[in-house]
Amino acid sequence: MAIKGSSKSSTCKKCYVTCRYRDKSEYKYFEWSSFYDIELKKKVLLASAAIPVIFESIEIDGEWFVDGGANGDNIPVKPLEKEDLDCIIIIHLSNNPATINNYKGDVIEIFPSKHLGGLIDGTLDFDSQSVNERIELGYYDTKLALMNLADLCYRFKKPEYVKVKSSTYKKKI
Repeated sequence: MAIKGSSKSSTCKKCYVTCRYRDKSEYKYFEWSSFYDIELKKKVLLASAAIPVIFESIEIDGEWFVDGGANGDNIPVKPLEKEDLDCIIIIHLSNNPATINNYKGDVIEIFPSKHLGGLIDGTLDFDSQSVNERIELGYYDTKLALMNLADLCYRFKKPEYVKVKSSTYKKKI
């Protein structure tokens, strides 16, 4: 999933969901935030999580789709590459860095502070406690990384009238 919104247009928030066509190695980036039909939203989200062989593909407007990250675009920034953005923030689900070819702006990559598991003990682990732990970890890691980033930026661009004693957050991004 990718979200578009920049300081130049803070009211414009677009959310993209990536699905792969079942029968070809091509991807479709659905602008999910523009859908008003709740059933279409459900189908797109189900298709984006339809891991081949494990879950059935999902039909949307006569085309069949599966998980966009299956054998391909697991970090769906392609629809954002040509947008006028200040930066792209990627919150990873593993420690594999992104390959972004066509975006010329800043990219901030946030990696999990601990291993989230493999296919069976991570991706397919729908136990509510495990899911909540992964959500909390992602929230914590992202919040800490963004606080460190904000602190770093603040030190270099701090207005004269603002006094900073010391940073509470010392951990590297």
